Amino acid sequence: FNSWTFVLFFAVVLAGYRLADRLGGFRLQNRLLLVASYVFYAAWDWRFCGMLVAISVVAGSFKKEMGRVPERRRKYVLALSIASDLGLLCYFKYANFLVANTGAVLRLLGHDPDWPTLHIILPVGISFIVFKSMSYTIDVYRGVIRPERHLLDYALFVAFFPDLVAGPIIRARTVLAQLGAPRRVGPEMLAEGVWLILLGYFLKIVVADNLSGMVNAIFAEPAPASDAEALLGIYGFAFQILGD
Repeated sequence: FNSWTFVLFFAVVLAGYRLADRLGGFRLQNRLLLVASYVFYAAWDWRFCGMLVAISVVAGSFKKEMGRVPERRRKYVLALSIASDLGLLCYFKYANFLVANTGAVLRLLGHDPDWPTLHIILPVGISFIVFKSMSYTIDVYRGVIRPERHLLDYALFVAFFPDLVAGPIIRARTVLAQLGAPRRVGPEMLAEGVWLILLGYFLKIVVADNLSGMVNAIFAEPAPASDAEALLGIYGFAFQILGD
């Protein structure tokens, strides 16, 4: 986010967003944001855009099914949907760990397992993506919201680029309601948005990035030189994380 590439990308998307409102209304804006979100994710690794498509299609199908089946069968659909989300998360986050440590345990027991080493890349923001999908599933199950009829709008909710890689986990009940209605961005909203962006850049570039050098130097030592240095490292790291 704190790169000139992103600043240019954001400016182009914002200009296109304003133009799309005049040409095709909020539906065209939604399509533009969906394309922008996939371009944003592809800038890290385009191959994982297929993962976003799969999550949107599979999860969207489960949610629609939940709205059709009788009440007594909805728990099974809920369980399958959550299992698919958590299964994907566990595969990417823990498969390497499980395979490597299972092999280590077997070698301690005198065996020599001959299986290929997994080199699974952890997708950026996978936890946020999965938990967003799960929050929507649970809201549909509880009857808080109805299943989204437009698959592309649900895909935008999953891939929405401002919170895609660093959160927070946005709730479907808030976002999908906005995606399904016209949006008017006035001067006051633009001013507030610019202020929040500048505040965020200050916290990240001025506060967090400057604290990181000091914190890394303290934690790189075998032991702190004094209690004061230990406290400086602890609280410096806390404010670094806050700034990030």
